[in-house]
Amino acid sequence: MTDLNPGYSDLYTYFKICAIEQRGTHTLNGFSNEPQLGTENDINLIHQYVKLAFSSSSWELNQEMRDFLTQLDSSIKDNLTIHQTRDCQIMETKNHYVRLTFRTKKNDCFYNLIFSTKFKQDYRSYPEGDDIITISYCTDSFTEVSNHTIGIQSEDGGPTRIYRKLLARKDFSSTDELISCLPANYLISDQKELDPKLEPDACVIS
Repeated sequence: MTDLNPGYSDLYTYFKICAIEQRGTHTLNGFSNEPQLGTENDINLIHQYVKLAFSSSSWELNQEMRDFLTQLDSSIKDNLTIHQTRDCQIMETKNHYVRLTFRTKKNDCFYNLIFSTKFKQDYRSYPEGDDIITISYCTDSFTEVSNHTIGIQSEDGGPTRIYRKLLARKDFSSTDELISCLPANYLISDQKELDPKLEPDACVIS
């Protein structure tokens, strides 16, 4: 592969490929209209992340975060979807955001483990980043637990608002064990030569 720093973690390398090749849905809300079903590799990554999170000294967990990780880890079998999205703001802010969301549902509540990063990118230029990945824990529900509405979903009784509650968010260097020790090589193992798409693409409004 070209235009990639060999010192990057697998996950950060994947994010940069997504920005260069414009992989994933370009959307504002972080949801893909065509989410992928979780594979055994995805499930293994979540299990490993939860183990790392409970043992890491990089991020002190409160009880709410511990409960979130426990619920996420116990609900991923046959219940995991992957949303790989981007928010390309090259023309507006010269920023290009890439996000990978692992999403499960349990007891009418959605659990979202989100990895994201921001690249600086000029028109027809390659994205440049700072090797920082943001990890977020958040839940979505049909009960108004916050004033942050992220979308509308059709239920039996008609359209229903989805409310998001952010539980935790923190920036990490991709050399931190929470990133570098993840079994994420499967995300890039079939990558050959890059196929750059450097002009801004249209955003999907959902």
